[in-house]
Amino acid sequence: MRGISSFAHGKDYSLCMTTGENEEEQFHEVVKMVQGKRVDGIILLYSQSNDKIIDYLFKMKFPFVVIGRPSKNIEEITYVDNDNYQAARELTEYLIAAGHERIAFLGGGENLLSTQDRLSGFCDMMERAGLKISERWIKHGDCEKEASKEIVEEIMSSDYTPTAILAANDILALGVLSALGEKGVNVPKDMAVVSFNNSMISELANPPLTTVDVNIHQLGYESARCMIGKIEGEVAETTSIIVPTKIIRRQTCQQRDESAW
Repeated sequence: MRGISSFAHGKDYSLCMTTGENEEEQFHEVVKMVQGKRVDGIILLYSQSNDKIIDYLFKMKFPFVVIGRPSKNIEEITYVDNDNYQAARELTEYLIAAGHERIAFLGGGENLLSTQDRLSGFCDMMERAGLKISERWIKHGDCEKEASKEIVEEIMSSDYTPTAILAANDILALGVLSALGEKGVNVPKDMAVVSFNNSMISELANPPLTTVDVNIHQLGYESARCMIGKIEGEVAETTSIIVPTKIIRRQTCQQRDESAW
């Protein structure tokens, strides 16, 4: 939000934020804003498969920008995103280079496009390296601590366990760190944990998380620039911007001791 507000306030635009307990509530809020002419444009903070809000705004030809790759009409919708597929490949390659061959993937909602792209990148790099992908180690869950705990319990329930967990976002990774700590698993000696976003909590985690910096501020700033440009007729009808990423190396991954295999 800071990136969005930074550009918007610089252009003397005010922000109106809407939320909802579920997708249906969010959809009805958007419909009310559009039909009530309360706003000039809408920035959606994520993209998911079969998104009713995107479909509605596209049908109404209402100005909007998506942070994330749309699931359809991609050539006709303005969006700002990272290359989540490539970022996941690079993060997986980083784990493999550190000596990890048994890697689990923990994603957010299965309908989120970012999760889908990150899972694809993970699987492709594992296959390219000739490593086995265990379906039992590919899990999806919400950002609640209990969900992460249950998933860790499932992953660690047999004698054959992964040596690394790649989480699709920092909040999931924080839950994983907590669950592993409760089980007496040392991170990074016994288990590596890496994630995405480089949010503030990643640096404050114990130990600090190795994570992919997705340039959250830049994503917001570029989305606001595109949105206001569309409203004022200063940018093309549709455009896409890919914001670069980089791995921030902290303390949840280290070179694996081969004698531990």
